[in-house]
Amino acid sequence: MGIPAATKALQAFTRRDPIVNDREALDALENELYGTSDRVTAVMLGASVETALEKLLASRMRDDLNSDERSKLFGFDGAVGTFSAKIITAYAAKIIGPITYRTSI
Repeated sequence: MGIPAATKALQAFTRRDPIVNDREALDALENELYGTSDRVTAVMLGASVETALEKLLASRMRDDLNSDERSKLFGFDGAVGTFSAKIITAYAAKIIGPITYRTSI
């Protein structure tokens, strides 16, 4: 059986650049969230926040990292491959403050 359309839409949405004033992206999010459970909503929004945090961390790193080096950082087994590792790294790098850090762990 193939991947359901809603799952494909979720994967595509969470990989998009998070632009708050992007009406198309916000409409897509709204359409995906209507009629779903609170659990699905939490997972989707959490995935979007994790993607945004990863992009923010990557923007503060060397521009000349190759894909293998990025994979070693952000990949499944990478140094900052988990959401919690990204949060700790953002806090350590002074990207997020202590209040945000405490409420996210």
